[in-house]
Amino acid sequence: MRRLNQLLAKGLLFIEEKVKLCEGEDRIDVLSEIWDHYFTETLPTLQAIFYPVQGQELTIRQIALLGFRDLVLLKVKLEEILPLVQTKLPASIVQMLLILQSVHEPTGPSEGYLQLEELVKQVVSPYLGLCEDQSFSGSTCLLEKKTVHDAMRDRKQRPKYF
Repeated sequence: MRRLNQLLAKGLLFIEEKVKLCEGEDRIDVLSEIWDHYFTETLPTLQAIFYPVQGQELTIRQIALLGFRDLVLLKVKLEEILPLVQTKLPASIVQMLLILQSVHEPTGPSEGYLQLEELVKQVVSPYLGLCEDQSFSGSTCLLEKKTVHDAMRDRKQRPKYF
């Protein structure tokens, strides 16, 4: 598992630097292309290679997606660019945000998850998230970490009908 984390960190650092070299709409376009490749090529390859060493709490897929969220997306200052490109936002950027939002850490919503939620609010309307509108001072989370964690655990224990 340590080997996977090292590999991810190096690769994602390279990706982050590549995205940061671009400005404005170009940054969105490059991030969109990188996400498409990461999601369709890199992620399945990592899953295949590291399948035998699944983690205790997170799958290889979850680890790779959380790595992309924390080491690329949240470092490229997308929140500054999104308002400028609302009408020309590539579908893969919306897909990326929603897929990354679907990955939940076993300890409940992290700071990274809450930052991602703010990005999703900018592209999905109407949006109902975990936290109140943070434009008001003193906003608080509607759900505590324990509550979200319990809900996720309960969801896993429900019988599946599909």
